[in-house]
Amino acid sequence: YAATPQPVLDQWAREADLIVLESGMAPIFMARLRACAPRARFVYVASDALETIGCDAAVERALARHADAFDVIALPSPLLARDFPPGSRLAHIPHGLDERVLGARAAPSPYGPGA
Repeated sequence: YAATPQPVLDQWAREADLIVLESGMAPIFMARLRACAPRARFVYVASDALETIGCDAAVERALARHADAFDVIALPSPLLARDFPPGSRLAHIPHGLDERVLGARAAPSPYGPGA
């Protein structure tokens, strides 16, 4: 699939100076994107472990193979670090909402224990 002609993807990559890949199938395109955009910076946003979302093992292997090609791998949870080879450039960037902006108030969780 990653080797099939993708003229729009290739053009967008050639024009980019920053390419952000989200967890899922995206790692299979890393070699192609790097070839199209050798000077671009690459960020991988690991919102989910690939095993958790049911990706094929080939996608997991592609991610491991190209982990060192990412300028940074953003992890919303430090537990996701175990999915990357030692030496990967990891940054723990938790999800969060600024209550001041949203006008939200702290409230007890509506979910009971174990939910």
